[in-house]
Amino acid sequence: NHKMTSGILLGKILEEMRPDDVYVKGCNAVDSEFHAGVLFGHDGGGTIARVMGAQAQKGFNVILAVGLEKYIPGTILQAAKATARNDEMDYAMGMPCGLYPVKPGSAIRTVTEIQAVDILSGGAKAVPIAAGGLAGAEGAVVLVIEGNKEQITKIVDFVEECKGAR
Repeated sequence: NHKMTSGILLGKILEEMRPDDVYVKGCNAVDSEFHAGVLFGHDGGGTIARVMGAQAQKGFNVILAVGLEKYIPGTILQAAKATARNDEMDYAMGMPCGLYPVKPGSAIRTVTEIQAVDILSGGAKAVPIAAGGLAGAEGAVVLVIEGNKEQITKIVDFVEECKGAR
């Protein structure tokens, strides 16, 4: 019995989450170890801190969805430390924010294009070779995908089906 929902208050969602449920969270940064980071603007870590606190209590699954265009050099922990004292910032373009580091675990999985290719194709391996572009290719990632004919057909069909989706 799978259903996807939106527009429900976070507190209600977290209250109802069970160990076999999945919470999908978009992220703002990912490092080379596939640790993800989520920006927050409020004291206490924002909504991501609430979600991770509830996850620790209830054991539900979390998918950290993050595109490779959000790759940062260094580590998520280094980046989070750089934002740790944002109350002392003299200037911010927009709201000062922190970066909440989310470390993958048994029920917490980071999924970039690399992992998505593996999952959706049944084992093909993706190697990013370029990123970015103009005229609709902003945020694009160029991948070389290696696998058997069945895996390649599966992933190409999937990409063709969802390319340009909003």
